[in-house]
Amino acid sequence: MNDSFWDRFPKTAKVNCIELKDKAQERIARETRGMSPDQLYAYFLASSHRFRHQIGRAYPEVAPSSMAVRESSKQGKRT
Repeated sequence: MNDSFWDRFPKTAKVNCIELKDKAQERIARETRGMSPDQLYAYFLASSHRFRHQIGRAYPEVAPSSMAVRESSKQGKRT
């Protein structure tokens, strides 16, 4: 992640990772309760776009494997 992302957090903050994970899971469960598969897809697609916009690049920064390229070329462009 770039430096501007990390500048938003205090340098000496004590982070309880389990608590953060639990809160995130509770929020996502609450926001997605009762959604159809298409709605869930749209929800997580929008979330991933927001995340990439916040960090300013695609994540993770890796080239697609030859298998992924081969599979996507068989199926055409994915949206």
